Amino acid sequence: MFCATAITIVSGAVAERTRFLAYLFIAVIVASLIYPIFTHLTWGGALGGDKGYLGNIGFVDFAGSTVVHSLGGWASLAAVIIIGPRTGVFEKGRQHISASNLTLATLAIILFIIGWIGFNAGSTLKFNNLVPTIIVNTIMAAMAGGISSYLLSSFAKNPNVQTSVAPLNGIIAGLVSITAGCHAVGQPAAIVIGAVGGVIVYYGSALLVHYKIDDAIDAIPAHLFAGIWGTIAVALFSDLELLGTGLSRSEQFQAQLIGILICAVWTFSITWILLKLISRFYRLRVTPEEEYVGLNVSEHDARTDLVDFLLSVNDANVDEDLSKRLPVEPFTEVGQIAQKYNQLMERAEDAVQKTKNIIKDVQAGILTLNKDAQVINANPAAKAIFGISDSHHFPIPFEQLITPQKALALPQQVNITHLPWVAVFDTIEEIFVEGELTTTKEPIFLNMTASASSHSEDETICFVHDITLQKIAENDLFQEKEKANKTLDSIGDGVISTSPSGNVQYINRTAAKLTGWLDKDAIGKPLHRVFCAVDKITDHPNDQLITNINQNRKTIITQKSQLLFSRSDDVYAIRYTASPIFDKENKLTGIVIVFRDITQSQQIQSKLNHQATHDPLTDLFNRREFDIRLQQIVDDVQSQPKSGVEHSLIFIDLDEFKFVNDICGHAAGDTLLKEVSSIMNETIRHQDTLARLGGDEFAIILNDCPIERSLVIAEKIKLNISQYKYKQDKKEFGVTTSIGVAEINAQTTNVQDVLIQADSACYTSKKRGKNQVSVFKKPMLKSNKLAATRIGLVDYKKRLFKKMGLSSFSNSLRRRRVIQRGKNHLCILKF
Repeated sequence: MFCATAITIVSGAVAERTRFLAYLFIAVIVASLIYPIFTHLTWGGALGGDKGYLGNIGFVDFAGSTVVHSLGGWASLAAVIIIGPRTGVFEKGRQHISASNLTLATLAIILFIIGWIGFNAGSTLKFNNLVPTIIVNTIMAAMAGGISSYLLSSFAKNPNVQTSVAPLNGIIAGLVSITAGCHAVGQPAAIVIGAVGGVIVYYGSALLVHYKIDDAIDAIPAHLFAGIWGTIAVALFSDLELLGTGLSRSEQFQAQLIGILICAVWTFSITWILLKLISRFYRLRVTPEEEYVGLNVSEHDARTDLVDFLLSVNDANVDEDLSKRLPVEPFTEVGQIAQKYNQLMERAEDAVQKTKNIIKDVQAGILTLNKDAQVINANPAAKAIFGISDSHHFPIPFEQLITPQKALALPQQVNITHLPWVAVFDTIEEIFVEGELTTTKEPIFLNMTASASSHSEDETICFVHDITLQKIAENDLFQEKEKANKTLDSIGDGVISTSPSGNVQYINRTAAKLTGWLDKDAIGKPLHRVFCAVDKITDHPNDQLITNINQNRKTIITQKSQLLFSRSDDVYAIRYTASPIFDKENKLTGIVIVFRDITQSQQIQSKLNHQATHDPLTDLFNRREFDIRLQQIVDDVQSQPKSGVEHSLIFIDLDEFKFVNDICGHAAGDTLLKEVSSIMNETIRHQDTLARLGGDEFAIILNDCPIERSLVIAEKIKLNISQYKYKQDKKEFGVTTSIGVAEINAQTTNVQDVLIQADSACYTSKKRGKNQVSVFKKPMLKSNKLAATRIGLVDYKKRLFKKMGLSSFSNSLRRRRVIQRGKNHLCILKF
């Protein structure tokens, strides 16, 4: 029985690829040579007679951990190495072959435990007090091995170990481990021995896979590795008195190792040498075809309905003819399978026919090429694309269909024009080809997708899409786009287009210059980051423009200029128009902003406005602007008579200006006027209006300034100007001022009145001896007649000198001229 067990271990390890006669060779070698000799060395004299060598040195193997299980394991290892692994097991890592029936396997393990109890207990050769201990130890070790292996499979999860059978192998390993010393250890030791056996079988299975040793049922880890451990455990855990060898624990350990070593050398070497010798004359394993069919059929011709069904399917050769059907045996499981198979083939035949019709009618070209890049089949669309007529005969070399000018591997667009078509179709899936048709010499653009045929490894299916019209349209569109871009870059206006959400999609050259953004940097940015346009310098750019267009869907035209802040820190004055862009379904697809730099025109306009309102010599306000502002002041006090706000008007006349102008020249007079203007400008407040009325006459509108405050300002002006000296040729010239002040309040009726009042006060200052400040009071003008007469007289002087043809009115103010009117009349005019 023990010998048969060892042989059975070998048969399990080399299963599923070993010929039946090879099994017999192995059985003969183990049963007739290896097992008898080693058994004698170990158990010789057990039934009487002399002991064997191992028995004499104290080697203990109570029920065969080494004699049966390790011996079978060493023979299995030698046989597996010589015969080799099953086909395909190690092609892509470890290919686990699923257990055919785990329920039966579990039942077998239960039966193993029961049998093992008898196996170990029966080794006492009599029913004594050791039998209960042996039975308990056997069961405890089996359970411990199963649990430890299960825990490892649950948490370690080694991919080289089948999780489903790991606990079963752990139970066997526990049984094998305890077999050598089950009579001489306690229950705790039995649990430890069994648990370690479970760990050994788990990692032993992974170790065999690592070295690509194919053990069909993990017999080597479960019997050889666990047997070695169980034999060593005898020395580690057994009660030495029960062993009865008379050895110390270290001596017992040495004896156990000697037994293990002798078993390994004897069993492995003899098995390997004899099988190697036999394999030279006889094939030990079946052919791959026989292995695929199964050894039950190929070795023993054991047919079943299922096997016959599979052979019928194989004989049907559905790759060539889908119309073949299998015979159906009613009232059997295989018959039902055959019936479903026939239904499936009917559907497949129908699907193939539909596919053929689709391929025939599809607009994309479909080519079938062989391994030499020759077209062996083409659908009608492909024939139309390449100009293949019925006169052409397949196969047609692909290079005879098209002359490539450029070929690219997609999507990386790697240039493959230099590669032969065989290499292209063999290594590249997506291909772009630009070239010329061989048949018509017309240009053609193709996108091709090549993939291996599912029917033959030597064939390639190539889908061909003719994109010539698309490429022509793209080229025309590109040219139109280039024209548009060049046009937009040539105009003086900035143009920016965005997506509906406001991200920049295009920016022309002018816009790039004004915003300071290069087009490559601006693309994709939010509009308000690139186009930083605001109403006031204190505002911050935002996306309000995009929001308004999305909400109102109307064009926005700025009514006033905006400030555009450039990325280069320049600021421009602009006006812009922002317009939405719609598609044919009136869906917003984008926004375009057109803007113009009006900085220079605004500067020119500002300069013109300044010239229109300012005196060109002194840069003070002129008479026109003065009249407008005075009218506004008078209108304000009349419209709000109860506000109590008071203003003042000052007239200033330079007393000695004509003298300086005549003595030093006009250039000196102009300089004096500018410097005096500067003195007055520094004296007044920022809200006041200083104007030059003409010649050496000035006026000041003091806004929101009562008469008392006005007098202080007037006195200060008088003092500052009197202290001023004009120097020329080491000579100093001074000027003084005659100043008149008039109130503007609720009693002021019109501009003419306040002008007369201020002029009257100024005239009063001159009469008092110049360099005086006078405030208008009603006695100064007796019913305003004197001032009115004076103003009228000035107008009369101008008209008189104009009529007399004199060009200089101002130079005549300081002289007396004698004009002869008639023969005996003399008129002296004194001004």
